[in-house]
Amino acid sequence: MLSRLRANICLRTRIISSYSTLTRSQSENRTIFALSTPPGKGGIAVIRISGPEALSVWHRILKPFSSNAKQKKPLPRVTHRCYVVNKLTDDSEEVLDDGLAIFFKGALFYSPRSFTNEDVLELHLHSSPATLRRIFDILSRLPGFRTAERGEFTRRAYLAGRLSLLQSEGIKDLINAETESQRKIAIRHLTGVVDVKMEELRQHAVKALAMIEALIDFGEGEDIEQGVYETACQEVSRVREHILTYLNDNRRGEILRSGIKISIFGPPNAGKSSLLNYMTRRDTAIVTDIPGTTRDVLETSLDIAGIPVRLLDTAGLRNTEDLVEKIGVQRARDAITDSDLTLCILSLPDFLQYRCLPDAVLPLITEKTFFLLNKSDLVARPDLELNYPGIALYRNAWAVSLKTESGMKGFLSDFGSILNSRLVSTSKKFLNENDSSFAFFFLSVDRFGFCGDEIPLITRSRHRIHLENAVSYLDAFLSISKVDVVLSAEELRYAVQEIGKITGRVGVEDILDNFALENKIRTLPLKPKAMALRYLVVKPRIQHTATVIFMHGLGDTGAGWEPVANMLQRDPNLGHIKWVLPHAPEKPVTLNGGMRMPAWYDIYSLGNLSKEQDEKGMLESVRKINELISKEIDDGLEASRIILGGFSQGGAMTLLTGLTTERRLGGLVVMSGYLPLADKIKAMITDHAKKLPIFMAHGDADPVVAFENAKATVNILNSLGFVDVAPEKVAGPGIRFEVYSGLGHSADPTELKHLTAWLQTAIPDKDK
Repeated sequence: MLSRLRANICLRTRIISSYSTLTRSQSENRTIFALSTPPGKGGIAVIRISGPEALSVWHRILKPFSSNAKQKKPLPRVTHRCYVVNKLTDDSEEVLDDGLAIFFKGALFYSPRSFTNEDVLELHLHSSPATLRRIFDILSRLPGFRTAERGEFTRRAYLAGRLSLLQSEGIKDLINAETESQRKIAIRHLTGVVDVKMEELRQHAVKALAMIEALIDFGEGEDIEQGVYETACQEVSRVREHILTYLNDNRRGEILRSGIKISIFGPPNAGKSSLLNYMTRRDTAIVTDIPGTTRDVLETSLDIAGIPVRLLDTAGLRNTEDLVEKIGVQRARDAITDSDLTLCILSLPDFLQYRCLPDAVLPLITEKTFFLLNKSDLVARPDLELNYPGIALYRNAWAVSLKTESGMKGFLSDFGSILNSRLVSTSKKFLNENDSSFAFFFLSVDRFGFCGDEIPLITRSRHRIHLENAVSYLDAFLSISKVDVVLSAEELRYAVQEIGKITGRVGVEDILDNFALENKIRTLPLKPKAMALRYLVVKPRIQHTATVIFMHGLGDTGAGWEPVANMLQRDPNLGHIKWVLPHAPEKPVTLNGGMRMPAWYDIYSLGNLSKEQDEKGMLESVRKINELISKEIDDGLEASRIILGGFSQGGAMTLLTGLTTERRLGGLVVMSGYLPLADKIKAMITDHAKKLPIFMAHGDADPVVAFENAKATVNILNSLGFVDVAPEKVAGPGIRFEVYSGLGHSADPTELKHLTAWLQTAIPDKDK
């Protein structure tokens, strides 16, 4: 009964998760184009084109600037000067503009990819409205092309896995950033720093859920340690506590992103509009001696001490019979009530004379009200103590003259400091200083310098709603008795989903794979056993007699090389090969700011790949790859019929695994890779490894794994006894080192053609 109930819960969970699955409609598979720079006259305009037919624009409307150029297609990530032409007939054409074109290859086996992970062509042209209209008209007439919807390039990047939801929001925030604090918040979201923190939070909840799932599967019997449920509850309590620290931040992130809303209010002719004009340094509001001049709410955006402010000028508050002015006064009251802070403008001479606040103003005074006493130039001693019974006016008041600007610099300086102090997070008081189980960074502000990792995590109501929902589910979990362990698991699963929705990761498939579960099962080793690699399989078209295990590069998955495997398998002489395409586990990558991504090992820098290396991570990946090799052999395949290959990081793992495995493999394929742990490989290499056929391919313009690293790898292998094989010799023991002129960190058709010929000889079809 318990297992059936659990199965039903898991089914419901998958149904709930499925709502977020994003699929591309037929319209979204079309090639899109749009202006990426602001419209209007200017020096340069950038037109971005993305989609399967983007490269066709090069052939249809672009003409290389040099008349001698016979280039069939542009080199990726290289600027090309060219004409934009309108072909009138086969023999005549009209030149529309001349500029630059940059092509970004979006094929999955290229790295780095384009922004959308599709083919992208950018045209850098003169920003002439007439020229742009003509070019857009031509593009819209091309088959399969359409104008991009608002934000569609970013949406395609998200769908392709290039960005998380938080990073997508970070792009928009960075574009709209007007203050330094907004820029810093946006860049932290864009670079994935907040993703890392939210993923850490989610992983701790997943760890607790794995414990509960263990109880459901096994019960607290012989295989499960006592106190697992209590340990899970402690983990959940810590997750809940940390979420509350983020929620109790005075809405700092939301306010900084959208701006602090401050309403200026007071009696007529106190100087409200004069203050607005002074702050904006222009005549934003009409200023006259006639009371009631301002009838509506005027809003403007400002930067005060690096903090975005939305300043509202309101109608003077008084009792009036004028219908229009009445409406203005009511709108003023609504704006004041809805503001984050308010600034009450009073006449200093009137205040010192009557020592009271106007009746229309008094009901709107709150703890978030500050006072500016204007017209100090009309008072002999404006520095008199400003006090009013029942209100600490003297603490939050400044005597100024908007006419002479006396006291205004001091007011702005003090007010900026107050805005900073008002937004300092209160989260630290919620923390247990002795709790070191979480590696989170907590929030504090020092004049919005955002030193280190001190950043607001919540910048949108969406984030807050998901975290509040997660707390509700965690509370429900903690309130359910241990007897209802299945129901408590359901509540915890919903909490995991709510946290995952912040970044766009809502799947819960990794729960049962979590190492915490294995760590609690007594029959397993005390040291948690890492999970086996997941992988894709491209089945052979004919009788299976050979296997290629191919590892992808950093940030990719096995799916990235599936199109290549399918293409090579269509060769008449390679249909017998099964392709195994494993997925690297996700882990924080130092080079990418600690963001989690698929990686065979951590990378600290690109400058010197041998200087500091993640030896532990590399050897763990070697162990997992050897498990895949063993599985093929256990299924009846000879080791000599197995080829190990990889691109970039995957190529590095190919060499490290292939040179150290006890299996006598059929050969190695290293594309844009290098030899890791080169200083230790001599002691690790097996004797039979020196007889391996090795196909090494590298571009001499590789900006990621420099060509010098490839040459150094060949030199090291030569010193270990490996011989060089001439390119005309298709395969055989030794290194066939192919160099491709002008090729970056990617693969190209010529390279794949050479690989096809090499595979035909290294693992030929036995039946032929």
